[in-house]
Amino acid sequence: MKLVESQKFLVIRYSTKAQTDLIEKHKEVIKQYGYCWFGKMGTVLSEKLIKTILGEEQPALVLYKKEKSYLCNISEVIQNCPDRAYPHYYDELLQKPSTYIKINIIDEIEDDFIRNSIVVSTQNYVLDTMSHSSLSFLIAEYHESINRNSIANKTDNNLELGQNDCRYRKSGMCTYRSCINFEYECERPSSCAKQKR
Repeated sequence: MKLVESQKFLVIRYSTKAQTDLIEKHKEVIKQYGYCWFGKMGTVLSEKLIKTILGEEQPALVLYKKEKSYLCNISEVIQNCPDRAYPHYYDELLQKPSTYIKINIIDEIEDDFIRNSIVVSTQNYVLDTMSHSSLSFLIAEYHESINRNSIANKTDNNLELGQNDCRYRKSGMCTYRSCINFEYECERPSSCAKQKR
């Protein structure tokens, strides 16, 4: 599976705490059924996000872990537990997945794939964002190669802010998803912990 330039895809951080051989278990199910349901824990994916990803020519998912990441195709997304074609250890979990994503390919990807991908909402590198945050998922954009200097310069230009300026404030509202004021009026940008001054 190969993504095209500027294609959007879903990135989900996966954990091997509940199941150490998580990827192998999903691959076994694919061998048996020809596809597998991957269960995403935590926050339910919004309809808007699902439409964005499924609207791509080749809907794709990256299962991200610092040590190893995998590229999967997406053919369907549901909220209810499917009847079959998922690893049996899901049945034993205390917390059940909130979203199930139907995949039939799980390919390990090179580091360059993640290194050259950008978070759609912030235009930061996926690798930096996943390394310095606890986000469980995000939407990214794939690039064959990236001019890192142009992105670095763009970021540097934003570093110097006035006392009452905020890079995340649009029409008076906070647009930073991880901030407590997200989608509310930003009244005190000077005290926002997300700003670099």
